[in-house]
Amino acid sequence: MFRALFLSAVISVTATGAIAETSTHPTRVVGARTVEASVSTVLARVETVDRRTRQVLVRYEDGTYETHRLPASVRNFNQIKEGDIVQLDVTDTIIVALERGQARTPEETTGVASAPRGARPGLAVQNVSQITAQVDSVNPATRQVVLRGADGKPHTVRAPDDVNISEVKPGDTVVATLVESVVIAVRAAP
Repeated sequence: MFRALFLSAVISVTATGAIAETSTHPTRVVGARTVEASVSTVLARVETVDRRTRQVLVRYEDGTYETHRLPASVRNFNQIKEGDIVQLDVTDTIIVALERGQARTPEETTGVASAPRGARPGLAVQNVSQITAQVDSVNPATRQVVLRGADGKPHTVRAPDDVNISEVKPGDTVVATLVESVVIAVRAAP
């Protein structure tokens, strides 16, 4: 999974700007809370660099190898050397907001930032997506809320403590915001 993220993040550097869909909706926020966050780090060592084809062979910590072709838009490619360490940090966060109002269409925003010219190669990609579900039922005693998303299946979640559960009613809209950040840094060989 992380290798796929590495490859997709490297390819994402070719993006010319941010992709954004925004809309406004009349809503009343009942409560919001980060309900899950995780950070993962993957390290790889640059084994070979082919400047002509712009291919980099890396060896991951588990001993496996992969070749990545880096597009011409990757800045500072000429600074990548054999022995350099590539560090991939992935942060996933889920934020749930309970709202009253109309359902939202799914929204997604992606931002890409590359290292400035002359600096060590690096890249940051952040993807923010929002999904909407409807509240089917609420159990105030256990704080369990049954949600029905676009897939039509019921999902039971526990409402965070800072949500006033008495204000959550069947038919309310729940918006979950998923934030994924990928940061790639290339450090000089030790």
